[in-house]
Amino acid sequence: MNTPIVMIADTHVLRRAKALPRAVWQAIDDVVAPHCTYLTAVTDSGELRDVELHIVGRDMS
Repeated sequence: MNTPIVMIADTHVLRRAKALPRAVWQAIDDVVAPHCTYLTAVTDSGELRDVELHIVGRDMS
């Protein structure tokens, strides 16, 4: 299991993620965030990579 880290690894990914629908953010918040801080993202070139996830406004302490 990944050690929780409260930071964003890639600001470009964060900018793109902000455009996600509210329902997607809610699903991330409810299902993913309690278990890990990593998601797999697709970059512009189409490759998959893991990025650290920081949910803005959520107290991760």
